[in-house]
Amino acid sequence: MILLCPIQAHAQNKAQIKAQINNTLKETYEMLEQEYYENIKLEEFDIVGHSGIKTYESYRLLTAYAQKDLQDICQTDDDGLRLYDDRFCVAVGTAFNMSVGQYFDVELSNGFVIKCIVGDIKADQHTDSQNIFTKHNGCCTEFIVDSKKLPKCVKTMGDISTLCEDFDAPVVKIITYDYNILEERSKNECYASN
Repeated sequence: MILLCPIQAHAQNKAQIKAQINNTLKETYEMLEQEYYENIKLEEFDIVGHSGIKTYESYRLLTAYAQKDLQDICQTDDDGLRLYDDRFCVAVGTAFNMSVGQYFDVELSNGFVIKCIVGDIKADQHTDSQNIFTKHNGCCTEFIVDSKKLPKCVKTMGDISTLCEDFDAPVVKIITYDYNILEERSKNECYASN
């Protein structure tokens, strides 16, 4: 049996308490986040027939007003993916009735959920008759990236799914939320200027 001196025991106990508090805070945050998003959920779209591919486009090609404004507040992760907070920037078709800056989730067939934000809207002429899938490859989610930082495997395959096992499954559902960060920032700027 190892005996700890009172100072070591106190430090160990303090570390355990701190870990418990952090776990409780994390669980509380996740619960509140879940409740918040449940309250602003707009619509769910079942996706049938997705090929599984998740293509990408360079954020440097996004020059239109809203797309550029969003990219100005986004960052690039280590894999070259563009994010706003913990949400991946993704282009989608017009079938989902969303606008640039709007929050949505992508549910995959393996149960994994990717938190996303609309970074661009695919042109109807490039999508199928339902305006969901890109005509030439069957993709319904096109990730916005810094192509200079993309891993070689992604560039070779042309598919973000190759980044990690969790992403390597077809999209089965798109969940949209009534929350748009660009609109919220605009409101806050209006309030601040009054």
